[in-house]
Amino acid sequence: MTFLPEPKRQEINDKLWEQAWDIIFFAGHSETEGETGKIYINPDESLEIKDLWYGLRKAVDRGLKLAIFNSCDGLGLAQKIDDWQIPIAIVMRELVPDRVAQEFLKFFLDRFVQGVPFHLAVREAREQLQGLEGEFPCASWLPVICQHPTESLLNWEDFYQAEDSTSTSESAFSSVESDIVCDEKNEGKKKSVLPLWKPSFYNRLVLSIFAILLVGFNEIISPRLSLFFNKKGIFYVNELYRKNDEIDRSLYWRKAKFYINLAFILDSKNPKINNNLGYIYEDMTNLDKAKYLYELALKSGNSSSCNSLGRLSIIDGSYERAAKILIHCHNLVKTEEKRFRVLKNQGWLEYERQNYLQAIDFLTRAIDIAPENYEGYCLLSLAQDKLNKTDLAIPNASKCIEFSQDKYALRSEEQQWRQQNLEILEKTQKK
Repeated sequence: MTFLPEPKRQEINDKLWEQAWDIIFFAGHSETEGETGKIYINPDESLEIKDLWYGLRKAVDRGLKLAIFNSCDGLGLAQKIDDWQIPIAIVMRELVPDRVAQEFLKFFLDRFVQGVPFHLAVREAREQLQGLEGEFPCASWLPVICQHPTESLLNWEDFYQAEDSTSTSESAFSSVESDIVCDEKNEGKKKSVLPLWKPSFYNRLVLSIFAILLVGFNEIISPRLSLFFNKKGIFYVNELYRKNDEIDRSLYWRKAKFYINLAFILDSKNPKINNNLGYIYEDMTNLDKAKYLYELALKSGNSSSCNSLGRLSIIDGSYERAAKILIHCHNLVKTEEKRFRVLKNQGWLEYERQNYLQAIDFLTRAIDIAPENYEGYCLLSLAQDKLNKTDLAIPNASKCIEFSQDKYALRSEEQQWRQQNLEILEKTQKK
């Protein structure tokens, strides 16, 4: 996805020619002059649709499927859609208030990406606008579909391309330690991370969106939409933990990834969104990108990103950096659940540094906060075993195994801790 806030004319033209696009999205102000449409691309420039003719025709030749003109008075734009042979477009009949444009886009995308057919998704989004008609009369009348007569109905699945032609599974989005594992109300209740599976038979999403965000939309609507999509992403994360079927879980995970990616594109400065997207890249094992996003979030005081950076520094073996980061995290955390995570990571750090007594101290304090969390017991038993305190390690190893047995998505280090605790128990049983 590529967004161009308040672009120059040349930027738009370059992007149209740069690569293939599936969706082109325009948000801002436009108007009809005579028999054609004019769009305002930044405070100083406007252009007529004919100025984009070659670029849009090239986009169509490369597979452009949908154009959304979420802007004022779009019928002048619609008159040129047949010339460009754009398969399907959405335009606005008349002047459209910012809030109506925002709500329509939100309603439409929410339905469409869930598999609702395009025309039905547009219709339902229009119908939902009726709730605004007390303030904005005829709001539900504004969005219009313009479809080329030779084109078939459009579905979300049309934006997928199989990575493996033998696949029979649903498509997957290519593309998150973080608060994304649970919302604020349920924070700390779910300790396992999101699924890390990426079976090769899953399909690859090849959706490319080229969006032009213009004056007003970028400052007013984008942040609101980003919060909506971030919330939707977290909703699907929470829901996947309620699913017992692996296909259901993977489907919800893919939806979560999509929404959080979209939220980031709309508002890349929001620390919670940066943190959540960092977790997505961590899941993709793109740790450099994950660290970059965590650091962005940390600059705004996001405590979860602080803890995630500390954790990744431990994995990297950057122990001094991890120690400094985790000390700083204590100044940021505001809940006991988050303090548990920091103390647990400090205990893990000292265990890796072979400071077992200090590790035991941190882990004991962590367990006092969250006595049913398996991570604290797993690490505590390992530290006690290193000091040959087997009588103390055994009950903690048992709790490690008991409390982690229903977790279907343990991180690699957690899987290692669990295996080491099983070995402690097996060793004592042989004696």
